[in-house]
Amino acid sequence: MRPEHKTALIGDSPEPVQPVAQKEAHKTAKQRGVGGPGSMLVALTAIALLAYGWLGRSERIIDSETGLGYWLGIAGLTSVGLLLIYPFRKRIPVLRAIGTVPFWFSTHMLLGVAGPILILYHSNFSLGSLNSTIALFSMLIVAASGVVGRFLYVRIHRDMAGRKAEARTIIASAALQRQSLQQMFGMHQDWIDDLEDVEERLQTRPASVFHATWRAMMVSNAVTATQKAMRKQMRKAVASVSRKDRSRRSKLKKRAKEIGRTIDAYSRTVKDASRLSVYERLFALWHVFHLPLFFLMLIAAIIHVVAVHLY
Repeated sequence: MRPEHKTALIGDSPEPVQPVAQKEAHKTAKQRGVGGPGSMLVALTAIALLAYGWLGRSERIIDSETGLGYWLGIAGLTSVGLLLIYPFRKRIPVLRAIGTVPFWFSTHMLLGVAGPILILYHSNFSLGSLNSTIALFSMLIVAASGVVGRFLYVRIHRDMAGRKAEARTIIASAALQRQSLQQMFGMHQDWIDDLEDVEERLQTRPASVFHATWRAMMVSNAVTATQKAMRKQMRKAVASVSRKDRSRRSKLKKRAKEIGRTIDAYSRTVKDASRLSVYERLFALWHVFHLPLFFLMLIAAIIHVVAVHLY
């Protein structure tokens, strides 16, 4: 039970809000990764093509070994092969002169969607021989893995150039917001100590994904509890002013809203920092599985192509 205390919210001449801290209060919420209208358009187009292909599979006559069906397979396999350009470009200095990171990232995502769709049309959404079935399911598993990877990538990168969101930068932003709250709200020392402890804990690297997840849960609970306590204190401060004093009460309510926005922004920023470490650990695990699966898919596809042309 925290002792009651008079806050700066009640004062007639509250401290001004620091401009930098106020800007930082909204900055983190806007950094939400690389998603956008383009990604949504690609997703909707892919869903429409898959639905059309599946529903009309019995009406189409596509021979995977000749004509359109054959060339759809070639186009799909080429798309899959071109996926290697993006990872090779990041690791081979000579290739970095070819295009930009945003261009190849977008191309990688687009090819990762186009390749499986082309192969599904190539097979007319049906299973064939054993080797073709293995190749098809390998590609679908890798495509599903790619969707998971994109979900994680969006949450640990700020933009398509691949700049990672760093925990220390997010925590620095949170510290500015907390300092602003101290000036605006006259926070109790217990609250300050609790929040500083949370920020300090977030600066250490978690030992595992389980540790990161547990820490994120604990941080979220601690910050939410303090957030509720501060809002409760604000409501008490507003309630303590007589309803007859309309001018002061109106001014106090307006200031309470301003402080409430900063409290919410601080809470979001700290929770973003705690979740970031979880996504980073999951992304590292994803890499361990995705790359071997990708190369197994390539081997399966090559065996399928060789088998088709030999037999």
